[in-house]
Order: sequence, then structure tokens, then C-alpha cells
Amino acid sequence: PGVGRMAVATATPPRGRTLHPAARARAAHGGGGGRAGLRTRARTRAAGDDAYSGVRLRELKRRADAAGIATAGLFDRESIVAALAAAEASPQQEAQQTRPTDTRGGNSGDASGSAGEARPGGEPPAVVAPIRWEEAASLYAGIKTQQGEYAALGVTTPTGSTVMVLDTAASTTLLTPAAAAALRCKRTGVTAGPGVGGTGTTEASYQVAMGSVRLTDALASDGGGATDELVPGLNAVVMELPTGAGTGGILGLDFLSSFDAVELSWAARPGEVRFVRRGACTAASWAALTRGLTEVILQPLALGLLAVEVSVDGSAAIPALLDTGACFSTVNSAAAATLGLRGDSSIEPMWVAGANGSPVAMRVAERDSTLSVGGCTAGSVRLLIGDLPAFASIGLGAGGSPGMLLGLDVLALRPRVVLSTATRRLLL
Repeated sequence: PGVGRMAVATATPPRGRTLHPAARARAAHGGGGGRAGLRTRARTRAAGDDAYSGVRLRELKRRADAAGIATAGLFDRESIVAALAAAEASPQQEAQQTRPTDTRGGNSGDASGSAGEARPGGEPPAVVAPIRWEEAASLYAGIKTQQGEYAALGVTTPTGSTVMVLDTAASTTLLTPAAAAALRCKRTGVTAGPGVGGTGTTEASYQVAMGSVRLTDALASDGGGATDELVPGLNAVVMELPTGAGTGGILGLDFLSSFDAVELSWAARPGEVRFVRRGACTAASWAALTRGLTEVILQPLALGLLAVEVSVDGSAAIPALLDTGACFSTVNSAAAATLGLRGDSSIEPMWVAGANGSPVAMRVAERDSTLSVGGCTAGSVRLLIGDLPAFASIGLGAGGSPGMLLGLDVLALRPRVVLSTATRRLLL
């Protein structure tokens, strides 16, 4: 397998400290992230803790959506609680917040067209399903990883169903041993050698055949109904994954590259994924699908992974691993030094768990940073700072040069993203 999965974790913090302040800063104050803001957010969070004690994350998301709170970039429970508390304290201010708007025009969000028909506006036909936002929650050495969400899909095979994370930083599709057993997958006889994980190498494993793959929650299809095959035969490597109890595996680049395009539309929760089958795009329908988006050419890395050039606060371009399976974006120490970015010592470190689950402490940056991807300004996030062992293994940060990982926190700031990994294109 390629780069192993990265779940953001944190040890239980002392009372009054924040875990990832950037999202709370945007929710409570519309931006910024100074120490005064952190103290204010701590008070806001304390006021909201009692009111939302025991409320599950999905229900908090639903309430935030109902209140008109933009949730792009709010990936952890405390961020949502702070946003809800801030909205109650200042309803007029929150009411003035606007969600990102789809740039396609009048057919925004229309996924209910009849099977086999292109959407209004000439876009190509596609198989459509809602995104399932799964908590990044698991345990490693007593550390609970509950600091974000994965964009996932319900997947059905001939022998059962599971939930799998969409991940551009895994070169191959992966299943946990429990999911492989539940789906009664048969071994192919192929042995998978050691790979590279977010915190180092992954152990050798074995490959299984999943069979034909369909989307459990398909809303529409181009071939006569929601039961049409999405992929006629998909293999997966079996290994332990720190993706949380709610997910059984990862859909990697081998899966994503079997389509002309994969569109992630998340301006409104839960959002949708559209899979455009190989050969379905014409020049005209591709132009319609990508109308209003900026095209960025992806560069190849080791193990078939993909990189994109990112500018941070107007800096020179920094090569970044494109990682839809990471909750937060990360810069290495060399990039942080170049940017003059330091960790905030008043904030508990976060933890990143790689494919084998072993955690690495990551510092939370002292301020928000504005990121531009291929010349397109995505928005501001609070970056993590740390040296992931996988960076050097895939050619990032070689010789002490700047490198980074571009995660969901940045991508979700755009109302929609189109991926064509087979042709190495990202549009946002």
C-alpha cells in the first residue's frame, strides 16, 4: 500500500485548553486566532458544554446545518459546540454568515435526475451517493482519536456491506481484517509487501477479492438504477487501519482512477459524490462539469501518489501530498521555518496515527494561514507542524526542503472539488 492513513488524535487535554483552534476561531469570530480569541473561545465552549453534553457529533452537525452555520472546516466536536454556542449568543451575526455557493449556476446540487441522463447544463451522467461523514475515532495506547471526520461511502459487495473512506493518499484499496472477514472476501494468493505509512513503514499483508462494488446509498445511476455495478471487480489489501470503528476500509487511487472524474460536492451537508464512468465524458460534458473551477495539474510522487503545489500566506510553491483521507493539513519543519510558522505552546499537541496506528505528536500552529492551491485561494486554516516519516519515503521534503500534506480541512473550504486522478487533474 501507499501512504498509510492519518487519523488525528489527541490525549485528553487539561480543562480550558483548546485542541484545534482554527475552526473555533472562524465559527465564533469569523476568523483570526490570537491568544485573546483562544480565551474567548474557551469561555464560549464552557458555556456550550453543558447544553450539548451527550449529544452525538452527527446530531450536532444536523443542528448546525439547521441553524445555517457554515460547517466547512469544523471537523471536531468542540468546534461544532463552540459554533452553536456562538450562534445562540449572537444570532444576528451568525445569520449573516453565508455558505459557499456552487459555481455551476442554476443546476446546483441537482442529483435526482433520471438514470442515464446528464444533469441540466450538459454535465456527464454519473452514479451519485451522499457522503457519509465518519468520526475519526479509535484508540491507540490510551489515546483517543476523535478530532475530525472522514468523507466516506457506503459500499455493497455480493457478500455484504461496509463503509469506506475516500483516500487519494492510499495507492491501493485497503480493508481491515474484521471487514474482510465480515464480507467473506477470498484471498487472491497475492502477497502485499511492506509499504509506507504516515508514521513509517507498514507491515507486509495479503490481498483479497471484494467482487463487484456498488454504492449502498446510490441516488441515481447512468445504467438503469441504483443497483448497477460501480466497479466490476475490486481487490483490496488487508491490514489494520486507524480509521475508527465506523469504517471498514479505504478506497484508494486504484479505485478512484477507474473513473473519468469524481466530484465531491459539500457546500451543504452531507454533500454528494458523483462518479463519472470511464469513457462517459465528452469534451462538452467535461467543460460543463468543471465550469467555474480552476484546474491544477497534479505531479507524480513515489508509489503512484500525487502532489499539488501550495502557497501558504503568499509563499513560494510548496509541494504537498494530496490527501483526502487526512482531516487536517500539515507542514514539515523545513516548511514551517521558511514560513516563520511556530507551534503554539499553550495548545495541547495533536497526534497523527499512521497506517500501523503508532502516534506522532504534532504541534498546532500559532496562527491561521491562507492557502492557495495552484493559484486558487482556498481559504484559511490552522496548520499542523511535524515531520512525518512518510514524507521522505515518497520524495517530499528531501534534503531538508519544505513539504506538506493537503488535507480535507482545506479542500472542504471549496464548495466542490473534481478529481481526475487517472489524468492527474484537480479542479477546485
